[in-house]
Amino acid sequence: MFIKTEDIGLKGLNREEPIGRGIINEWLGGDSIYTSSCEGLAIISAERTESGYLIRGDLTVTLATECSRCLKNLEVDLKVPFAALFTERRSFSKGDDETDGGSDQIFFSGPIVEVDDIIKDSLLLSLEMAPKCSEECKGLCPDCGVNLNDDVCLCKSKTIQ
Repeated sequence: MFIKTEDIGLKGLNREEPIGRGIINEWLGGDSIYTSSCEGLAIISAERTESGYLIRGDLTVTLATECSRCLKNLEVDLKVPFAALFTERRSFSKGDDETDGGSDQIFFSGPIVEVDDIIKDSLLLSLEMAPKCSEECKGLCPDCGVNLNDDVCLCKSKTIQ
C-alpha cells in the first residue's frame, strides 16, 4: 500500500484501505497457524511533522486458526495498531550519522511512502503463539484424545495398582 506525500496536505490524510485476503495470507506466511478468513481493513491517518510523515492507524482483520489445547477451530478478531515516522532520505556529509542511534524512523526517498511493512510487522507481532478458545480450555486427554471441554474422559477412572 502506498501513500503519495503530495496527498498529505496541511490537515493530513485519512483513508480506509481494504487489504485482500491473499495479501494477509502472504504476510502470515505459508507455515503460519493462522489464515485470513476474509478481507481486512486498514484505517490510516498521515500527517506532516518537522521530521517527516507520521503514519498511523489500525488494521482490523479476522483470522482462522485452531485452539492449541483442544484443536477446536476458532476465529480471532484483531484490531492491530501501527505507527511509524517516515523521514525523507537526505544527503549526508562525511562524519554525519544517518540515524540518531535509537530512532524509530524509516527512511524513504521519492514522492511515495510504502506502509505495507509496518502493517505486516504489527500484525505478526500481535499474534499469539499458542491461541486458545478460552482461558478455561481443558484441552485433550493425553491418553484417549477426548476433548475434555465436551466429554468426560474414561481414562481418569483407571487406578494404578
